[in-house]
Amino acid sequence: MQLRFVSLIVVPILCSVSFQAYPESIADFYLQLPVSHTVDQGTLTAVLPSLNTKKSCESFWQMLDPKTEKIRPEFLKSSVEKVRAQQQMIACGKWMFFYLPLPSQVAVPNILVEALTKTFPQITGKSFSNVGFRDNPREPGRPLEMPVVPPVAAALGKIVLPGGGRTLACTGCHLGTLPSGEFSVGMPNDNLDLGLFNTLTSYPMWLASRQKSDNVPWDKQLHKIYEGMWKASVGKFNLARVLLDATVLIDLFNLEKNFFAIVGQDPMPLTDQRTFYKSGKGSLNPATPMLSEPQHEIYVSTSPIWNMKHHENKPMGEPYLGRVVSSRNLEEFIRQAYVFSTLETQFSTPRYVDPMAAYVRSLRAPKNPIPVETILFEKGEALFAEHCASCHNGTEGATANNHPLADTQSPQVFDQIFHDYVPPTRQSKQALAALQQVGMLPLARSGVKSRRFNGLWARNRLTTNGAVQGIDALFCLNGKGRVRTNDLDPQSDGTHLDLCINYDETQRNALKEFLTKNW
Repeated sequence: MQLRFVSLIVVPILCSVSFQAYPESIADFYLQLPVSHTVDQGTLTAVLPSLNTKKSCESFWQMLDPKTEKIRPEFLKSSVEKVRAQQQMIACGKWMFFYLPLPSQVAVPNILVEALTKTFPQITGKSFSNVGFRDNPREPGRPLEMPVVPPVAAALGKIVLPGGGRTLACTGCHLGTLPSGEFSVGMPNDNLDLGLFNTLTSYPMWLASRQKSDNVPWDKQLHKIYEGMWKASVGKFNLARVLLDATVLIDLFNLEKNFFAIVGQDPMPLTDQRTFYKSGKGSLNPATPMLSEPQHEIYVSTSPIWNMKHHENKPMGEPYLGRVVSSRNLEEFIRQAYVFSTLETQFSTPRYVDPMAAYVRSLRAPKNPIPVETILFEKGEALFAEHCASCHNGTEGATANNHPLADTQSPQVFDQIFHDYVPPTRQSKQALAALQQVGMLPLARSGVKSRRFNGLWARNRLTTNGAVQGIDALFCLNGKGRVRTNDLDPQSDGTHLDLCINYDETQRNALKEFLTKNW
């Protein structure tokens, strides 16, 4: 049955490697950026890894020292050999980005995917298209963003799932669509409705609960949604729906405790439930349910992962990656991502981390195809230097240090989230313990750090919580203005409302020109 899984992602998140432990030639190999790489974009079939890409992983893994999991010196004797090894490492990372089928305790059983799509096609859409997923051309009728994992101990604790399960791949959050219709790897998937995804996949837990009608364990609005789903399913008979009927029997025969013991988790905190039905496309809670924060509703947008160059021992002008869980460099970010996606630490090793980091570092942001208006651009550049650069002084417009919330008008909920954090569920306890094993910063950090501006011209969800819908909305150039400006609202779109108040239309257009053409 279902289990709570969310943002693995949330996209991806990586790990730190100490290069000092390896010979200089090997350290240099991992520190070097790709020799050459074009923007990874185009049609869906064009950006997909080739069917033989997994062989690149096997070839690359054969080059590794079995103890350190770093490439052996004999494969780096010449520049030609270095380039070949680098290409294989990047190809391996791309295959992982799209398809890596890691055995996972947070997988969605295949039978549940079948039950939901056949019973609620009007809610899920074909291949979960209403969630923002795309049909996999190599597995028609199944979402590209949910690759299959083999029949292993997945969401049901130590119970083997017949037929295997599916996990959310990096592409769920980081394969976006440009205005031209082309796909761009590394761009936020602004169509992703992770709240709907979690609502659907948590439905069997509600069915199994004997307290489903009680407003204490179950949010009233989510109960209403689930009650409507159950009524809509009456009279629909298909083999996969037997799963949902069996879940009801758990309630009928008072087996709820046994059910939650088997799946290895506790009922969702109310805050998790609320983020499920309140978040929409482009807004997600990447902490749910892995690090459930019962004190706050947390809404976060997916950030782009273009041009990420962060290495340990090689400062790049941007101290932290991520918003909810902060990472000091790309490798640490990825290592943490594997924990979120599996609740295990066994994959947070160089064998899996280094190829993924190499591929992510190879990704480049597509350039705005609209020609630059030179005079307007220069005016925006001057305005940015005078009024913005003191805070946006890091890599590609990010902040080099955290800034007080009062300076940014960000929702106050982001201040000290996870302060004195006590995990409320078994799953969040396991996630926190695993994250501590792979190395992470303290969860609570005051202030906020702006994201980078690369690809800003093509992005539809801006600011940390994704509430500002595009660059025109940011500068109030769409004739609509902002609607939720209360900074106590976790879904507030009031960030940098001063841009709309303190600058005239010409200045706002100039800043827009600069921001959309300079990164």
